[in-house]
Amino acid sequence: MDDGAVSQQNSRSRRPSHPSRHRSSRRARRLAASWIGLVVLVSVVDPAVVFDAVSGVANAASEPTASGSNPGASIGIVGATASRINVFALSHVVAYGVLAWLLADGLGGRGGTDGGGSHRGRRLLIAVILASIVGLGVELAQAPLPVRTASTVDAAVNALGAVAGVGVREGIRAARGSRH
Repeated sequence: MDDGAVSQQNSRSRRPSHPSRHRSSRRARRLAASWIGLVVLVSVVDPAVVFDAVSGVANAASEPTASGSNPGASIGIVGATASRINVFALSHVVAYGVLAWLLADGLGGRGGTDGGGSHRGRRLLIAVILASIVGLGVELAQAPLPVRTASTVDAAVNALGAVAGVGVREGIRAARGSRH
């Protein structure tokens, strides 16, 4: 067989791209782009503004009600644990975990199935790398801002969040696959 015949035979043997999967990948890419915009926006504003707004909501929830009860007062072990978690680090892990998940969904599924083996692994690695690059870029953008501080620790936590996001995504996919 000549190269043209082999190429033609290979193109016939591949499954055609499913339209709904293509739309899903496109939607994930749009969501990822929007999420990047949100992360960048939140990353350049004064954190006191964001956390004052959030703490105002939390304080309102813990104030006594008209009946005199205080629903936020007895939060038990969950509240005690939550009070020890670094909110900034957690926000980085969640933000970049979600971004990497969306990027993995956006990169997967083009040209057919999400595939297995090295192609899927490569796409997951690319998603983690892209999310980590966004995180590094955000840290570099914060350097000249007087209300923000660029941090290599934050950049590392961003990368850790990206790995965690892709890991959770793959764990859920594996669990779903094992049920079928």
